[in-house]
Amino acid sequence: MNLTIRLYYKHDYDLIALYYNKNFNFKKYLRKTLIDFTYDKTEIIPLPEYQSQNSTGIPCGDVQLHIMIYDEETIKKLNQINKFQRNNFIKNLFRNRLENIYYLAYLPEEKEKKGKEKEERKKENKVTEETINETIEEVNSDYQADDDDIFGMFEHLNI
Repeated sequence: MNLTIRLYYKHDYDLIALYYNKNFNFKKYLRKTLIDFTYDKTEIIPLPEYQSQNSTGIPCGDVQLHIMIYDEETIKKLNQINKFQRNNFIKNLFRNRLENIYYLAYLPEEKEKKGKEKEERKKENKVTEETINETIEEVNSDYQADDDDIFGMFEHLNI
């Protein structure tokens, strides 16, 4: 059985990070998970250390991979799952067998630093009600004028 698995960038970022990690054989562990499921085995998959993916991070976009399953019992069991739910089921089963959540994909040092810098910029540029009121008071105090001053503003127009 040729099984197609789709990993979506927005929903499966943790699995995509594992897929691109050179210290983790994603297809091998996914195939093993499906066979273990068939025979009611619950082996835990050890997670690799987080591997920085250069300055650009993990490639943006979805991943489609193909796995060949030769075990007849596994094929029968997978065919019992609704065709349109199979992909999601397999990904959830795989996550369940992982040693832990692969959260490092979401919080690498580079992203953490960029996030902190972004928050600092937001704080610096944040407009609050206090700053608006202070600005209005400054403008009003600068342009407090008598009626004579107001009419004097238009003298240069020669009206």
